Parts: sequence; structure tokens; C-alpha cells
Amino acid sequence: MKKLPLTAWILAALLSHSTLAHTNSQISKQAMAEFKEMQVAFDEGAKSLGISVERYANVTQKYERFMTKLAAPKGYHDSEVPDDILPFNQIPAVQEAKYHADGYSPEFEQRLRAEINQNDARLATYLGLTTEQLHPFVKQYAQFVMDGRVMSDNMMGKGNFSVKAMERFEYVCRSECASFGMTSLDYLHLREGLRALHSGGYYTDVKVVTRNRDGSYHDTAIWRVRMDGRIWRERAANCDSEFGCHQEP
Repeated sequence: MKKLPLTAWILAALLSHSTLAHTNSQISKQAMAEFKEMQVAFDEGAKSLGISVERYANVTQKYERFMTKLAAPKGYHDSEVPDDILPFNQIPAVQEAKYHADGYSPEFEQRLRAEINQNDARLATYLGLTTEQLHPFVKQYAQFVMDGRVMSDNMMGKGNFSVKAMERFEYVCRSECASFGMTSLDYLHLREGLRALHSGGYYTDVKVVTRNRDGSYHDTAIWRVRMDGRIWRERAANCDSEFGCHQEP
């Protein structure tokens, strides 16, 4: 597939969401404002990753194709998205993890970590990023989309991300809620609970209250759920900390 120049790609994206002001194809003021905002967002994203704006635009094109594949009905195929990049919920060890109710053996934890890391490495390679750049890109780009700064054909409407409509979910840790690691049983149990609250759009934010096993309060934070079941802690809720609110809300 021939790559579009940055400006042409941004305009093409905008024209799929905007109307023309006149029959002579002049772009409306609203579309131009969105175009400028997208340029600013791309510039911010490129600087945060230490790459050129043109390269960042190419990364976003590829990521949108990956997200389209996640959202598409069964049978959809895009030859430019490698088949060995799996949705998070289809990674074999992740699927198997939910049946380990009593915890993981060291061998299984090692396998789980290896399969997740391998899948992330494949996605990073497809996007043309390093594995260190992958998570910061996904997190920041998700915020651009949810703030309406970047238009996405995979977004089901900004209303899906309304704070007023945000679900609240309480989770009791198996012991002490020190943290959630990618390989922890708590993390995957939390993921299963949050998946049920996904609204069907690009991403969904959920306010999560965590409690220790004895019922004492641990923290409140906003967690983000991607359409394929991947979750991550996005930010603290109703406090200044980036990690959580260490008092009862």
C-alpha cells in the first residue's frame, strides 16, 4: 500500500468525518480547525517518542489498521497486518490464566510473561517502534482519540467516554493491593471484571476502587479497557497522585 503524505492522510481522515462547506470542495472551518488540532496532536506525539511527525503519522495509520482488525467481524482480513499479532484476550497463556484460580506456578508465570512480551514485540515491530516506545504510544494516542483531537474510524462516538457515564467497579485483592503487575492473578481477575463493562467503543474508562483482602480501602483510579480486553491504569481519580488516592473517596 502506497503511503500517503502526512498532510494528505490527515485531510483524508478529516473529510471522512466532516462535510464540505461548498460545492467547490472548500473545506469547512470546522474541518480546518480539526486539521490543525490533529497536526498539533501529532507533533506532541512525535516529540514524546523522539521521532519525526511523518513517521508518527505512519505509526498511527498502522495502529488504526490493527484496531480495525480487532473490531471487525470474524473473517475480516488485512494482509498488511501480520496474523501473528494477537488481540490481548487471544494470547494462549492469557486465555489459560483465568482457569488458574489458586495462583500461578513460577513456570506458568514465566510463560505468561514471555507470550505477552512476544506479542507486544510483534506489534511494536509492525508499527516501526521499539518495545519501550509501544506502551507510551498506545496510552497517549488513546487519549488523543478520546479527547477528540484525532479522528478514528474505530471510535464509536465520544459519548462512550463521558465521565458522567463512567462505570464504577470495586475489586478486592487476594491479599494486599501493593500493585498490579502484568503477570499477577489479581490483574487478570480485574481484567475479566472490567471487560464486562466495555461499552463497545474504541476504549472505555472505568473508575476502579480497590480494597485489601480485609476490606480496607486501598485506592481509586481510572483504568482503561481496550476493545480486545487489554487494560491499564490510566490515572488516579479525584486526587493529584498519578498512582492512586490513598484515602476513602
